[in-house]
Parts: sequence; C-alpha cells; structure tokens
Amino acid sequence: MGSVSTQVEKLSARVGNVSTQVEKLFARVRSVFAQVKELSARAERKQ
Repeated sequence: MGSVSTQVEKLSARVGNVSTQVEKLFARVRSVFAQVKELSARAERKQ
C-alpha cells in the first residue's frame, strides 16, 4: 500500500503543477486581452 500512496502523492503533485501552469496561461491570456482592449480603445480615439 505504501507504493500506491506515493504514486497518488506524485499524481496529485503533477496535477497541482498542471493547474499552476493553466493559471499562468489564463493570466497571460487575460493580460493579452487587456492590451488588445487598450489598443482598440486608442485606435477608436484616433478616428
């Protein structure tokens, strides 16, 4: 049973790592969207 618990711990650690990467990805996408909004707003002001 000990090996099973260590495998579960490894798996949960991997899942935690993946969720952290997904959060980073979402943060990056959000910042890109914010930049696009800002650029489009600036373009509208110019017109």
